[in-house]
Amino acid sequence: MYLPQFVSILSRVDSTGREPLPSFSGVDDSSCSSRFLSFLGQAQMPAFSFVSADMTALIARVDAYARAVLSPPRYEHSRRVAEFGCMLVRRYALEAQLEPHVYCAGIAHDMCREHSEVFLLRAAACDGFPIDVTERGTPLLLHGRAAACVLAQEFGVQDEVLLSAVRWHTFGCEDFGVLGKILFISDKIEPARAWAASLRGAVSTLTLDALAAKVVSASIVCAERKRTTPHPRTCAMLRALGKDVSQPA
Repeated sequence: MYLPQFVSILSRVDSTGREPLPSFSGVDDSSCSSRFLSFLGQAQMPAFSFVSADMTALIARVDAYARAVLSPPRYEHSRRVAEFGCMLVRRYALEAQLEPHVYCAGIAHDMCREHSEVFLLRAAACDGFPIDVTERGTPLLLHGRAAACVLAQEFGVQDEVLLSAVRWHTFGCEDFGVLGKILFISDKIEPARAWAASLRGAVSTLTLDALAAKVVSASIVCAERKRTTPHPRTCAMLRALGKDVSQPA
């Protein structure tokens, strides 16, 4: 049976000679391993119309990992994101094979959100993308990049579409395909987001791209109301969807 090594990703030195990643701050690795084993096989995933045995096993392991390391409210958010994403797959009559990938991304997207800032910075430094000034100033924003790193190195995920969706879900990405857009939307407007009721209502009338543009625009408005500058990746995603940042969606 495959058991993620909760410290293996933290002890490696890569070919560039970077120092090893630190242990999870405040996380008891032995306790996590024990909880992982207790949760393995308990994933209550939807009855997918098409799913491979390998994907079923991956979802079970990722779900157990998320439950082992996340607080119950954060895990429940991840489940809602996963389930809402699956609903969007069905709503837009997308390929049935996409649904388990969306579910896996939803469960995985926040699985590093409660790890230490030091871990997030070190994990993100290993993904080959630069850490910008916003991320360095608020390392919590790197949790998606860290989660993609864990998926790749600990769970053997090689699907770059899935990894990219998880990696960039916080601010979005101009290169997002369907999976990335669905995860971004679901994270922002899942049913517990009371403020997003009107956006959820728009699901029945808008195309996926139009809905994505509305959600991205809402994220930009939210940032501006907080007197923060919208992240360049968010603005780039909106432009890729055919909208100018100054345009209402």
